[in-house]
Amino acid sequence: MDEKIKSALVALPNIGKLLFRLSRDPRVPLRNKIVFGGIAAYFIMPFDVIPDWIPGIGKVDDLLLVALALDSMLNRVPVEILAEHWEGDDDVLKVVRQVIATATKFVPDVVKDRLFNASTSDG
Repeated sequence: MDEKIKSALVALPNIGKLLFRLSRDPRVPLRNKIVFGGIAAYFIMPFDVIPDWIPGIGKVDDLLLVALALDSMLNRVPVEILAEHWEGDDDVLKVVRQVIATATKFVPDVVKDRLFNASTSDG
């Protein structure tokens, strides 16, 4: 497995904690909390778009959803709040950008443009 994918997957528990803590922080916009809630619901559902047991690509849909949430977060939540809730060893923005870049490698450009442009536009 690619080293970037491995490191992104290793970061997922800390990212999960970050998303949970941000969802409880009153300074975080409601729109972000709704996105976080939707992603949490997806993770606890018993099925995935791409089943996790498929070697190499089984976690791609999970990683993509996390990347979408993180992209939204980077654009709407102040860095100070992100850093306050981050438990990882590295800089939160560095990790978040790495996960986004890794996840989006697997997404066709047309889909990427629609998803990420929609997540960063106000509405």
